[in-house]
Parts: sequence; C-alpha cells; structure tokens
Amino acid sequence: MTTAGRCRVHLLPLTVLISLSVCGVSVAAEPQGSLAVVYDRQNDVLSVEAHEVSLGRVLHEVSSKTSVTIDSQNKELLRERVSVAIQRLPLERALSQLLAGYNSASSYASAPPEQVKASSSNLRVDKVLVLSKKQAASGDEALAATGPGSRPATGHHAGLGAPAQSRSADAASTVRALKESGVSGDRDRAVADLLGLVAARDAAARQEAMMALTDLAPERAVQPLMDILQDRSEDPQSRMRAAALLGQIGDPKAVDVLIRVFGDGERNVQQAAAGGLARIGGDRSVQFLLRVFSTNDRQLHQTVATALAFHGDDHAKAALAQAISQSQVPANVETGRALV
Repeated sequence: MTTAGRCRVHLLPLTVLISLSVCGVSVAAEPQGSLAVVYDRQNDVLSVEAHEVSLGRVLHEVSSKTSVTIDSQNKELLRERVSVAIQRLPLERALSQLLAGYNSASSYASAPPEQVKASSSNLRVDKVLVLSKKQAASGDEALAATGPGSRPATGHHAGLGAPAQSRSADAASTVRALKESGVSGDRDRAVADLLGLVAARDAAARQEAMMALTDLAPERAVQPLMDILQDRSEDPQSRMRAAALLGQIGDPKAVDVLIRVFGDGERNVQQAAAGGLARIGGDRSVQFLLRVFSTNDRQLHQTVATALAFHGDDHAKAALAQAISQSQVPANVETGRALV
C-alpha cells in the first residue's frame, strides 16, 4: 500500500473538518481511476480531470498543487468517488465547481504579489473546510450561494484579526511603548496606563490599547472588554474587537455577556460574538450556538457554522459534525467566509 508523497495540507483544528489534506489517507487501495491536476501558478488557474476517483484523493492532489489547505472531518465524504472535468478556471471558480455538491466554509489570506497582478485582488482563498454533502433543496429552501467564488466583504467588519487601518501612527507608537515598558519591567504602571487608554474616547488609541492589554495582562482586560461589548452606544468596530479579544482570552466569565450581545441584532457584532463563544468553548457556549440552527435566520446559520468551523475546539467540532450528521443543521448551510 502506497501513500501520496509528502502532503502539504495538515490537520487543522477547524470545525467539522478533518484535514482533508489527509496525509494518512491511502490512495493505492482504491481502484485507480484516472486523475490529472494542473495548476498554473502565474495565472492562478486550475485544471482538474478526474474519473471515478475518491474525493479525498482529488482534494489531496489539488491541495498539494495549489497550497490551499483543504480539510474535512467527514471521512465518508472523502471516500466518495467523483468524476469532474474543469479546464483552466480561476482557482476560486474551480474550487467552487469542484465542491458544488458540498457545504463548505472558506477563509482568505493576502495573495502573493504575482497572483494579485493576475486576479486584480489582494485576497486569495487559503483554507476550505468541507462540512457535509448538500441535501436536495429548491426554491425558498435553498440559501443564496456564496461559494469560494465570492470574497468576504472588505468593509469595517472584515478581518477582525487585522489592525484597523484608521488607527494613527501616534496611537500605535504610544501603546507600543507602554506595552514594551510593561514587558521589560514596570508592568503595573503600564497596565494602569493601558486601562486609561481603553477607557478613553480616542478610537485609534483604545483599539491599540485593547489588544496590548490583552497581550500584557489578559486577566485585567476581561472586565473593560465586557463593558465595551455591552455598551450599544460604542462604535461597532470597538464592540467587535472586544468580542474577538474576549474569545482570545478564553475566560468563561465572558460567556454570559457574549450570549446577550449575540441577541442584540447588530449583525457584525453577532458575528464577532459567535466567534468569541466558539473560541471560549464549553458546553454552554456550543449548545447555545447550535440552537441557532433551530431558527429561520439563514444568515445566522452561516455565521454560527463558520464560527464553529474556524474557531471551535475539538468538542465544538464534534458537536457540529454530529448536528450535521443528524440533520439538525438545515440543508445547504452554505459557505461561510472568514479572513485569517
């Protein structure tokens, strides 16, 4: 029994995913079929010719050629035999066509300079998580597709992990100096000064201070972050940042606040709160998120599926995988998107 050569795709702790890079999946035991994958890196176009080949083998080969990490926790899907013919399509369109029959979630990262030139975009699909096979759905039952061909929004809610572009250099410099002083010695003084900046009305300084305080003294950051998150008079960007940082800290004390905020109707804040809950994890957070699938709000279905897929721990991933297998998740919870 032989195994495909060294596989770039590795197991990731992403929800409903098993590393599709399935480096451990044997491909010689199956009838050979035929498979050819060609990726033109300079023009970012992909060709795939497959006849009666396992999906796992196809995705493994596509992943190794394109450097896109493709994962799935559903081993039965990976054993399904597929036939497909894709001729020189842009990478995202090719992936969309290849996975047209599957629910998936995708994340994006900055594209290499040569691919930005080829595609006129500074984003490139980086990871694809294959969740489940689509159920037949028609008319109003089908969600609007947002497959790997549609990029995430570039407005103020995109890329919570990236620093806000509007922060001034002076604010960044001030906070950096405070953080460095805390790391090098006078931690208490630096923490006190950072807390002062978090409470200030200067949006640029407070965004920097929130992140620096989280790094330097996470236990001191929890309460001010919860205060910001709960204050509906705060700007959405600060509330989103607070939710994401609370998830990063992982203190269970934040769960109640994140759950309350999730229900306040601000979509971008809901997205960040879902991510925070998925990161913190635990039965209460995960069960709360899974209950969202019993509602008729399809946009929230996508938000929760994406949060659990990209930010959940093994427990959350297993719970989501079970919910999908038991058809508790509505048919065709279409691709969620995230920036990494």
